[in-house]
Amino acid sequence: MKLFKVLSVLTVMMLLISALGVASASAAAPAPSMEVRQASKGSSLAPHTGAFTQWVPGTGNTKELPPGSRDSKGPSGKPNLGANRSLSLGKSGPNGAAANSSALLSADPKLKTSFDGLNLFQQRYARGGNQFSTEPPDQGLCAGNGFVVETVNDVLNVYNTSGQSVLPANPVGGAVDLNSFYGFPPEIDRTVNPTVYGPAVTDPSCVYDSASQRFYGVALVLEVYATGPDAGYDTGTNWIFLSVSNTNDPTKGWTHYYLDVTNDGSRNPDPSNQCPCIGDYPHLGMDANGVYVTTNAYPWYGPGFNGAQIYAFSKAGLLNNTSPSFPVVHIDTWNAVEANSDAGGDQPGFTVWPAQAPSGVNNTANGGTEYFVSSNAADEATHPLSGTGGTYTSSKLVLWTLQNTAALNTPQPLKIKLSNKLVSVNPYSLPPMAIQKGTGSLATNATPLGACLNDMNTKLNAGIFGPGAKGCWQIFLDSKPTVKELISPLDSNDTRIQQVSYTNGSLWTALDTGMAPSGSSVPRAGIEWFMLNPATAKVTNQGYLGAVGMDFTYPAIAVTTAGKGIIAFTATGDNAFPGAAYATMDGTNGVTGWAYAKTGVAAYDGDSGYYNLGYFRPRWGDYGAAAVDGGNIWFASEYVSAACDFKTWGGTNFDKGTGLPYRCGGTRSAYGNWATRVSMYQP
Repeated sequence: MKLFKVLSVLTVMMLLISALGVASASAAAPAPSMEVRQASKGSSLAPHTGAFTQWVPGTGNTKELPPGSRDSKGPSGKPNLGANRSLSLGKSGPNGAAANSSALLSADPKLKTSFDGLNLFQQRYARGGNQFSTEPPDQGLCAGNGFVVETVNDVLNVYNTSGQSVLPANPVGGAVDLNSFYGFPPEIDRTVNPTVYGPAVTDPSCVYDSASQRFYGVALVLEVYATGPDAGYDTGTNWIFLSVSNTNDPTKGWTHYYLDVTNDGSRNPDPSNQCPCIGDYPHLGMDANGVYVTTNAYPWYGPGFNGAQIYAFSKAGLLNNTSPSFPVVHIDTWNAVEANSDAGGDQPGFTVWPAQAPSGVNNTANGGTEYFVSSNAADEATHPLSGTGGTYTSSKLVLWTLQNTAALNTPQPLKIKLSNKLVSVNPYSLPPMAIQKGTGSLATNATPLGACLNDMNTKLNAGIFGPGAKGCWQIFLDSKPTVKELISPLDSNDTRIQQVSYTNGSLWTALDTGMAPSGSSVPRAGIEWFMLNPATAKVTNQGYLGAVGMDFTYPAIAVTTAGKGIIAFTATGDNAFPGAAYATMDGTNGVTGWAYAKTGVAAYDGDSGYYNLGYFRPRWGDYGAAAVDGGNIWFASEYVSAACDFKTWGGTNFDKGTGLPYRCGGTRSAYGNWATRVSMYQP
C-alpha cells in the first residue's frame, strides 16, 4: 500500500497524489524543453500539530533514522538514493585561489537581535516523538510584517521579532512538524505494529514578498511505502509543494500547491540516467509577475545528472486562484535556451538559483524580467552523463534571464523567453572538508555519541540488555564496532550557487570555494561573493572571504535597497567549534571582516560523522538563509549551541536505539547536536 492512500484530513488530495504516483514512477518519453503543466491545489491549513499518538521512549519503533538512509540498497535491491545529492562528493579541486585573510571583528552593535532557532531536539520530538533524527538542517528563513519564519528539514516555527514563538505552546517550543503543516500523517507512527510511515519532507525554504505581502514556501515531498516489506523506503515518486500564506500573517492559513516532478529531467540522452528522477534542492525566487521554483533533477538509479528544472507560476494567479488546478510553465534547462546561448545548449543548468527582490522592486523591462545564477565547476554542469571527470574549478558564472514574464498572467504563458550568458569572475574550486576543533582526535565524553560507540566497558542496564552486558556501543549497534570513532571534519558543500538577491539593478550572490588565505600553509574552505550587472553580464565587484586556521561554509547573502548587505555562514576551525557568523558588505568596499553572531560551544557529534553508524558524509547544512525586512537583515546559520557530556546525554540510561527525550536541556537527540541561530542586523 502506498503512503498517500492512508486517510488524513486531506483525503481527496491524498487519493489524487497516490493515483499520480502509480503512473509517474515508470519511464516516460522526453518532455519538451518548455511546456505548460497543471499543478494541483491542496489544503489550506494554518501551522498546527496534526493528530498523533504520543510515543513513549523504549516502546514501539525506536529507529532514529529513516529506512534506507544508511543503506546501499533500496526497494527491490535497487541502489538507494539519498536527497541532496552532489556528484562532486569525495573529490577535490585545486588548492584554491590565494586571498587575503579576513579579520575577526568584535560583534557589531548593529547586531540588534540574536536567538536560538530550531534544533535537532525539536526536529526529533515534534508530533509526540513521531519524527526522525534528521541531519543536516536544510534551512529556510523569511521575515515580514513583524514575523520571522524559520523552517528546517521537517519542522517550522514562527517567531516575533524578539525571538519568541507565536505558535501554540507545545513541548518542543512551538515547533510544528512539516508533515502536519502539509496535512500529512506523521513521518513515522512509532506506536503501532507494524509501523506505518508517512511521506518524507525535505529541503524546505521560504520567502516573504513585500510586494504581495505574502509568505511563500517550497519543499520536496518524497512518497514512501507506508507498510509492507519496503515500509519507509522511497517509492521513487516525488512532488514539489509550493505554499502561499492566505494573508500577511504566517500563523494563519497557507494554501498548498503540488506538482509531480518524478519524470522531470527526462531529456538526458543517456539510457542509464532515465527517470524516475528526484526534484532535489528546490529554491524560490520571484519578480513582479511570477513565482519561480528551481530544482536539480537526478536519476534515482543512474550515475549522472538530468539538469536543473525551472517552474514558473503566475504570482497574481496564485493570489486569486479558486480552481482545483493551476497552470505552471515547466522549463527543462537541458537545451531550453536559444541555440546561440553563450553557455551552450548542451550544458544543463546546475542549481539555477532564482533571484528574489527583497524590496519588492523588480525589473519590469522586456515585459518583466527574472534572473537566475548558476555555477559550472561541478560534474553536474560539465559531465552530466557520466557524473565524473571534471577539473572542479571554473572562472565563469552562468547568468540566466527569463523575459516577458508578464505572459505568465495571460492565456499564452509559453511566450516567456529564457537565455543565458557566461560571466567572467575570479576562479573558484571545490572546497576541502571543513575542520572543527578536535578533528581527527579520539571522541571523548564531550562528544557523547562518539564516546558511546567507542565504549566497551560500561555496564549496561541488565533489564534491557541482560545480565553482564557491557559496552555502550550495544545501544546503537548489533555488532561490535570495527574501528574507533574520531571527531570528524564537516561537509563544506560543493561549488553550487547559494541565494541570489536582486537589489538596485544588481545581482548579489556567493558560493563555497577552496582558497588559500594569506599566511595559511594548507587550503581551506572559504566563500567567494559576487556583485553582477545583469544588463551587461559583467561582474562589478567580487571578493573572497576566508581566514587563517578557519573554514567558512554555506554562505547566504541579502542586501537592502541602501546597498548594505550581510553574508551569513558557519565558521569553524582548528581551534573553533562550529559557530554562526556573518560579514557585512557593500558594493563599494566589499567585505572588510567577519564576526560571530554566536560562537559554537562544542564539536559536532552527529551520526553521519561516525564510521560505525554508516558514515558516508559528515553532513553540515545544505544551505543557510538571509532575508531583508525593510531596512533590516535577518539571517540564520547552523551551529552547535550546547555542550553535553556523556552522563547528561544519557549514558547507559538510553533504551536501545533511542534516547530519553529531555536530556541535555532539550537541545539534541541521541544521534546529533545541530542547532540554528537566527539574528537581525540593522545597517
